[in-house]
Amino acid sequence: GKSSTETVMGHLASTTLAAVLQMVVRTGLMGLVSVLVTRYTILTYLALGGLAFIATRIYSALKKTLAKINITSMKDVLSPLTIALGIYCMYRGRRFVVSPTTDGVQDVGNTSGTLADESGNEQDIITYASWSWTFWFGETIVMTLFLSNSF
Repeated sequence: GKSSTETVMGHLASTTLAAVLQMVVRTGLMGLVSVLVTRYTILTYLALGGLAFIATRIYSALKKTLAKINITSMKDVLSPLTIALGIYCMYRGRRFVVSPTTDGVQDVGNTSGTLADESGNEQDIITYASWSWTFWFGETIVMTLFLSNSF
């Protein structure tokens, strides 16, 4: 049969593997949210709508099961809404237009200016800031809630 040491080691290995896999999945989801979802308007609004739908479903389930809804039970409803707020902040943080300075020097890492098309007409290039405090704030909210929801 199995000794108690083998079962303890098995449980420890299983718990460690589960924790590592959870961090890998959360890191992948955070990368997906910050790179793809917040870059495209349609994906952002689909994510916001999906999170709002999840929050309403949780609220209706809580209303059916609990006689009185208190602030601790509302934590489950507020979590998807706060994640939606973080995603929206990340989306807005990517939408700051970089304008050229008065001496013609552009911000480092940004390429705004003009571009000539086939017929020689010049068109302005709209360039967005590659980083902002709003994006950072939204990403901090989403990462914090991803971690707090796992415990």
